Amino acid sequence: MYDVIIIGAGVIGASIARELSKYELNTLVLEKENDVGDGASGANSAIIHSGYDPLPSTLKATFNVKGNAMYDEIAKDLGVEFKRIGSITLALNMEEKEKLEQLRQRAVKNNVDVKIIEKEELKKIEPSVTSKAVAGLLAPSCGIINPFVLVVALMENAIENGIKLNLNEEVIKIERLEKGFKVTTSKTSYVTNYVINAAG
Repeated sequence: MYDVIIIGAGVIGASIARELSKYELNTLVLEKENDVGDGASGANSAIIHSGYDPLPSTLKATFNVKGNAMYDEIAKDLGVEFKRIGSITLALNMEEKEKLEQLRQRAVKNNVDVKIIEKEELKKIEPSVTSKAVAGLLAPSCGIINPFVLVVALMENAIENGIKLNLNEEVIKIERLEKGFKVTTSKTSYVTNYVINAAG
């Protein structure tokens, strides 16, 4: 019997697996693809968003901001390259500039440091910016990372610490038992105390 079964070996599943590997738990990760990070995590933009965009007071806003702040330490611990290059959201006319102000106000509520920069400063920061840009919303905490390298590093660290990973094994049914859960896959079934669904 497992203590925890994690469904999905993308960035969330791998991160959870790494965190749980710090404890004396019998944990299994089930991934339907033939490698980690082969779904949504492998198809993302590689941007670590600052968190100004999600609606304030939502879980997405809360976790976006907290997650962003964790990346410096995670990248250092795992030896994964991570750069805080910042981001600039452009306004190409005055109507869009008003939307930048709405985003700035949202950023304040989400505790994200941003500022609106005018055309002149925008050109100094990013000389190749389109001449149509009238302003930009600068978010310094935005970063970039290689999602493939990150997921592999997270999962390798989890495995080194005792986590078990099964690839090419799709979860097809979860049943609540009197104590715990029965997880049926394309290959077999398992019993576990807890199930964490991190599937994309």
